[in-house]
Amino acid sequence: MDDIRVVNLNKAFGTHIVFENTTVRFSAGKRSVVMGESGCGKTTLLRILMGLEPRDSGEIAGTPKYISAVFQEDRLLEEFSAVSNIAFAADKDVTNEIIFRHLAELGLRESALQSVGELSGGMKRRVAIARAMLAKKELLLLDEPFKGLDDQNRDRTAEYIKRNSDGVTTIIVTHDMDEVALMDAALIRMGNYSNKA
Repeated sequence: MDDIRVVNLNKAFGTHIVFENTTVRFSAGKRSVVMGESGCGKTTLLRILMGLEPRDSGEIAGTPKYISAVFQEDRLLEEFSAVSNIAFAADKDVTNEIIFRHLAELGLRESALQSVGELSGGMKRRVAIARAMLAKKELLLLDEPFKGLDDQNRDRTAEYIKRNSDGVTTIIVTHDMDEVALMDAALIRMGNYSNKA
């Protein structure tokens, strides 16, 4: 497992400069929290690492084959149950028993067989997190994973993520400084280049 190295990354959308010769390193097997002002490219960086967004120039090295992600939107299949949503993306060795256990860890044992469309926003968020945790992964990308969670569920979910991501390179995007300590993660601050466009 290698560190993920982003070197002299450049990316713009029209005249809006998102990255300008940005260099950053994410330590292999560790958790990193990315923070910065709105529009500084936090989500764009995750999309570039996943191969969903092309970079204009620069080098990226160390990105592994298996990447799992929680997006800003939950992206669940609303008509299917929480268990089914997770099973669709789960690693081949993950059984329904394991899925039920993970949902129980997140306080969702009683809702496991409900259709996702019947769940609250915070419950859906936790299903999306469990789905990402049980997918085959060497890199875990979490874009504002605690959005919509109250303090109690945020703390429970943070402990769940830490328990189940040991040794996995994890990159978390957040606006909340408290979550850096909550996740016991290295802090990476990103600049905003939009005023230079």
